Amino acid sequence: MTNDKGISMISLIITILLIIILAAITAPILSSIINDSLEADAKVELANVQAVVENAKTLIMTEKFIPNEDYIISNDELISKFGPVLSSDEIDWIEDVNNDPTKQAPYKYYLMNQDAFKDEFGSEFNVKGIRENREYLINYMDGLVVVNYNGSRITNKIEEDPIKPAEQLVRGQVDVKFSPDGNSEWARQQSTTMVFSVGDDTTIYGVNYMWSEEINEPDSSAFDSAPVLSGVANGTTQTFELQDKTGNGWFLWVRVDYDDVGIRRTKTFRSNAFFIDNIKPSADFSVDEIHR
Repeated sequence: MTNDKGISMISLIITILLIIILAAITAPILSSIINDSLEADAKVELANVQAVVENAKTLIMTEKFIPNEDYIISNDELISKFGPVLSSDEIDWIEDVNNDPTKQAPYKYYLMNQDAFKDEFGSEFNVKGIRENREYLINYMDGLVVVNYNGSRITNKIEEDPIKPAEQLVRGQVDVKFSPDGNSEWARQQSTTMVFSVGDDTTIYGVNYMWSEEINEPDSSAFDSAPVLSGVANGTTQTFELQDKTGNGWFLWVRVDYDDVGIRRTKTFRSNAFFIDNIKPSADFSVDEIHR
């Protein structure tokens, strides 16, 4: 009976030892599997953030969105939240850009989380279900997205490439000047010469013009039916005359249809007021007495 108890105790000890050994072997494996799963989940979330950032860049280029500068990452936040996953050169780059008053808001670096994304984009186009306390370092114009995942850097950029400010876009350049720009001296006929300034890489699709008494921009349909000026290039001049009209507020309106970094845009220009008078003089005569 004593021997049976001794054998049972030895079996129990062996079983416990086997459990401990198996746990020691499988725990790292299970931990690695869990970590790999969580990291994969973080990468999927980062891809969703990247889609929002890329859409925001399109909105910026069409002047439909300007980033809220309240979310620009501070130097202290940059070091405390992303210092472990950024090099000193990268931190210097970001600090220089964010502290440069000549840099426009879209080119700066921002600290974003779920609340910040919701504030910027509402529910129309937003990142859903960002993990609690998950924060992203982003740059809209460069399309950069970086997350500090447990001390490791996960980004949509090639790891070997340093983080650096996005190159300034060469925007489509169009400008119109009027000479004279308005004339308050009454005349039976007015004229002005337009001078066009067009960037070397800017494609002009069309130019419409009209005289109008409207000080506010006319409807697009009015321009669609207005005369077309062709062959516009940098330095092109064209003189236009206003006649057979009367009024102290005639404006020359010009709409330019052009390419801006692959996006078709229109820009309108308006002269100052021209005064014109073509009312024929009239007078009333009365005859008191006729002498013969």
